[in-house]
Amino acid sequence: KASRISEFRLKIIGDGPELHNLKKIADSSDLSNYIEFTGYLKGECLIKEYLSADFFILTSYSESFGMVYLEALSSGLPVIGTNVGVIPEIIDETVGVLVEPGNIQQIEDAIVKMSKQYTTYPKHKLIAKAKEFSWETIADQYIQVYENAIGAK
Repeated sequence: KASRISEFRLKIIGDGPELHNLKKIADSSDLSNYIEFTGYLKGECLIKEYLSADFFILTSYSESFGMVYLEALSSGLPVIGTNVGVIPEIIDETVGVLVEPGNIQQIEDAIVKMSKQYTTYPKHKLIAKAKEFSWETIADQYIQVYENAIGAK
């Protein structure tokens, strides 16, 4: 399947409990030349990776909030994510693709689709979507709720 998107490289950032297994799988497959494991990154090193990427993928089985999706969107990256938790509130067709957790065929199709269409997502719309979840925006929404509650008495 690597030939379908052979011009791309996959960077796996992080050092979770499956890192060793993922490295073994990559080393024993025809994909090893297309995959790079960076380990855990933070700060400017992580920002550099976002800014050098074409799109972002995180297909987890659960997400409490999805800050990494917002970081990717803030960097102007379209995203592929799973239909869990609050992720569907962040990802819609204007900023990326949602897949069902564990559905390998959907994930593969989304990656192939994104590899062909990532340049069609306007960066200003990606960044604007991330701003919908900024501290300032959320604080303004809370103020509006409180003002409405006070005015309703």
